[in-house]
Amino acid sequence: MTSSKGLSPIGGDPSPYECPNCASPNTVYEEYITNDPEDSELGIICDDCEHQVEPGNGFDMEDE
Repeated sequence: MTSSKGLSPIGGDPSPYECPNCASPNTVYEEYITNDPEDSELGIICDDCEHQVEPGNGFDMEDE
Protein backbone atom coordinates (compact mmCIF):
# COMPACT_ATOMS: atom_id res chain seq x y z
CA MET A 1 0.00 0.00 0.00
CA THR A 2 1.55 3.25 -1.09
CA SER A 3 0.33 6.70 -0.14
CA SER A 4 -0.26 9.46 -2.66
CA LYS A 5 3.22 10.76 -1.75
CA GLY A 6 4.79 7.43 -2.75
CA LEU A 7 5.50 6.38 0.85
CA SER A 8 4.81 2.86 2.11
CA PRO A 9 4.00 2.05 5.73
CA ILE A 10 6.71 0.29 7.72
CA GLY A 11 6.51 -1.61 10.99
CA GLY A 12 5.51 0.55 13.94
CA ASP A 13 3.54 3.12 11.97
CA PRO A 14 -0.09 3.71 13.00
CA SER A 15 -2.55 1.59 11.04
CA PRO A 16 -6.03 2.68 9.92
CA TYR A 17 -7.43 -0.83 10.57
CA GLU A 18 -9.45 -2.00 13.58
CA CYS A 19 -8.35 -5.00 15.59
CA PRO A 20 -10.49 -8.00 14.60
CA ASN A 21 -10.20 -9.34 18.16
CA CYS A 22 -11.31 -6.35 20.28
CA ALA A 23 -12.38 -3.75 17.66
CA SER A 24 -9.82 -1.26 18.97
CA PRO A 25 -8.64 1.38 16.50
CA ASN A 26 -5.21 1.39 18.23
CA THR A 27 -3.31 -0.80 15.78
CA VAL A 28 0.12 -0.45 14.19
CA TYR A 29 1.71 -2.04 11.18
CA GLU A 30 4.08 -4.93 11.85
CA GLU A 31 6.65 -5.82 9.23
CA TYR A 32 7.33 -9.47 8.43
CA ILE A 33 10.52 -10.35 6.56
CA THR A 34 10.12 -12.96 3.82
CA ASN A 35 12.69 -15.43 2.48
CA ASP A 36 13.89 -12.67 0.16
CA PRO A 37 15.86 -10.15 2.27
CA GLU A 38 14.78 -7.39 -0.12
CA ASP A 39 11.08 -8.15 0.43
CA SER A 40 8.72 -7.93 3.39
CA GLU A 41 4.99 -8.05 4.08
CA LEU A 42 2.85 -6.07 6.49
CA GLY A 43 0.44 -7.24 9.13
CA ILE A 44 -1.01 -5.42 12.12
CA ILE A 45 -0.74 -5.69 15.89
CA CYS A 46 -3.18 -4.24 18.41
CA ASP A 47 -1.70 -1.95 21.06
CA ASP A 48 -4.58 -2.74 23.43
CA CYS A 49 -4.91 -6.55 23.39
CA GLU A 50 -1.67 -7.43 21.51
CA HIS A 51 -3.59 -9.51 18.96
CA GLN A 52 -1.52 -10.00 15.80
CA VAL A 53 -2.81 -10.42 12.27
CA GLU A 54 -0.07 -11.76 10.05
CA PRO A 55 0.00 -11.29 6.27
CA GLY A 56 -2.08 -13.94 4.55
CA ASN A 57 -4.19 -14.69 7.66
CA GLY A 58 -7.28 -12.79 6.60
CA PHE A 59 -5.45 -9.48 6.45
CA ASP A 60 -5.05 -8.02 3.02
CA MET A 61 -4.46 -4.28 2.85
CA GLU A 62 -5.54 -4.25 -0.79
CA ASP A 63 -9.06 -5.39 0.18
CA GLU A 64 -9.48 -3.12 3.20
